Formats: sequence, C-alpha cells, structure tokens
Amino acid sequence: MAKGIKQDYSYAIDEYGSLIHIQNAHIETSYKCPSCGKLMIQRKGQKRRWHFAHKAGTQCKYETYLHKIAKTRIRQTFLNSDKFLIIYNAKHICNTSCPLELEEKCDCDKEKQFDLRQWYDVCEEESEINGFVADLLFKSSQNPNRPPLLIEIAVTHKCTQEKIQSGLRIIEINIKSEDDIESIIQNEIIEGKNSENYFSKEDSIIFYNFSKSYPIEPSEEMLRDKFIFGIRKDGHFIYKQLTCSKSHETIFKPEYNIIISPSPIYWPSAFYLFEKIGISNINCGRCHFYRRNEFSFGNSAICVLYKKRGTPRNPDFFFARNCSQYKPTKVDDFNEPIENIEKLIIKSYANDNGVWKILLGENEN
Repeated sequence: MAKGIKQDYSYAIDEYGSLIHIQNAHIETSYKCPSCGKLMIQRKGQKRRWHFAHKAGTQCKYETYLHKIAKTRIRQTFLNSDKFLIIYNAKHICNTSCPLELEEKCDCDKEKQFDLRQWYDVCEEESEINGFVADLLFKSSQNPNRPPLLIEIAVTHKCTQEKIQSGLRIIEINIKSEDDIESIIQNEIIEGKNSENYFSKEDSIIFYNFSKSYPIEPSEEMLRDKFIFGIRKDGHFIYKQLTCSKSHETIFKPEYNIIISPSPIYWPSAFYLFEKIGISNINCGRCHFYRRNEFSFGNSAICVLYKKRGTPRNPDFFFARNCSQYKPTKVDDFNEPIENIEKLIIKSYANDNGVWKILLGENEN
C-alpha cells in the first residue's frame, strides 16, 4: 500500500453478514472486519473522521479490506440502482462509402456509454467463468447467451495476461483508497480507457476486450480533410483541401486528371505521378533548384541559381518551360526518392475519355 494513504476502515460486518458504514453503526452492536474477521472497535470521536479500528496487535491487511469492500459495494450499488453506467473511449468510424472513393474512413474518438442495468440483472462475487474466477461477474438471466462482463478489483495485483487474452470483457479497477470506491458508488458510473485504443498502465480504470470501433452516421466532428490535386493536359492545375461533406463543391471539371489523398500532396510528387501516366508538365515546382517552405510557392519560394546563373529569384511558376537550367527533382520534400509516392497508390484508372483518377493511401510521414 502506497505511503501517505490513510488506512481508515469505514466499513465492518454486522451479525447478519451485512456491510455497515460507521455512520450507521449502533454502539451496542458488535462488528467484525470484512478482511480478517476479527472484532472491531467503533471510533466516533470529535477530531478524526469516524471509523472502525482493530484491537491492538491485530494482524490485518488493508489491501484485502479494500478488495473486499470494493466488490461488495459495487455489487450492492449495481443491484439496487435503476441505472449503472460504464463509459470508455472508442473510435467511431463513418459507416458510409467515401464519396471521394478513398479506403480510409473518417473517424473520431468519442465516449461510448452503456447502462449495465439494461444488459445484465445478475452480479456474482468470486464466480467462475471459462476457467477463471471473476471478482464480479455480470450475467443476464433473461438472455443466458449474452457474453458476460467481468470486473476485476486491482489493489495490489493486476489482471493476468492469460485472463486478458481470454477474450472476456473485463473492466479492471485500480483501488488505492476508500475514496476510489466511493467515487464509483456516488456517481453510479465506471469510466475509464479502452485498451484497444490509447491508454496508459497508470490509468485507474481500463476496459479490456471491448470493441475498438463503432460504425456511425457521418458527422462534422469526424470528417477529416482530404487533399485533391487536379491537372489538365495543357498544364493548368488546381490544389484543393476539403472534407467529404463538401466534395460536391469541388471545382474540378471533367477534363481534370486528379489525385485524391487523405494526406497532404506534395506538388513535385504529384507532377511526377502525372508524368508517369503521360501528362508532362514542366514547371518550377518540379525543378531540383526550386526551394519552398512546406507547401508554399510563389514569393516564398526561390530559385537557388538566381545568383550563380542569373535566373529570376522568384520566377513565374512556368518560367521553367523556357529555362535552360531546368532539372526535374529526384527527391520529395522529405528528401526521399520521389518515386516513393507510387507505393501509396491504392487505385488508379482512366475513364472513357482518357482522364485519370489516382487514389492514394495514408502517408505515414
């Protein structure tokens, strides 16, 4: 048990085996420890918070006490409440086909909420399931085939990998004090992180073997920007950034060959791909001597030969068509071989008019 945590015993067992809070204890009644079973003394003074205490010399592990009352209190609350919520983070994925034909679905991380009372009506302590013993096992008497839910109380020992890898849905609750238990009881909510998504081993409540993602209708909060690069045979090109919901607003006319990507498209790489399908476009953005900051061109980009060879410092984008120094670059903006973009192609095709559409996958850069 971590140092600095008060080891007050707020609960004890009465003669009927019921768990009793010190506030509800009768002075003439005898109470026993939920952990060791020894008689306890009621401390109802003026200075400290009321609590039960062991007689001097009694050996009892506070960790076992916490483990016991956590199971009992959570079970009692579940059975006596109209609702008992569990909340965890989960990825919500768009359930419709992408209007831009991309494989990657738009998604967002949102809370997923279930009321356990709507799914289960039985809660057992220390119950066996598939060769494992659950601290708390939730089942449905109305639907025996419904997959069970396990709650594991971790005071000193976490869930074993064997139990986690069993596929059983498990909620692991780390308990360090009575306050951790009371927070769940007062709110009638167990809220934590889904192990299928991002979580830290330091998180106090972890959900194991719950769904990683849920398909839902698209919403603005989940829509991610897509990137479209279009070019005509005469070299005129347009670069747009938009979401799926605005894909119908695209300014690309039927004569534009286009590249669609879930990640930003670096222009030299786009020009390289178009060259591969026979659309040559000589421009400064494709030149080895043209330098820019990320996606910026124009006045923020320069020709590095302007001093040595007398080229314009900020040339017109199509100056390269008549420039003797023009040299197609062989690397992309990350100084990687420009042909690497071909690895991102997931689909490419031309329509009856010979106009191409190239679909790219996610760029990990």
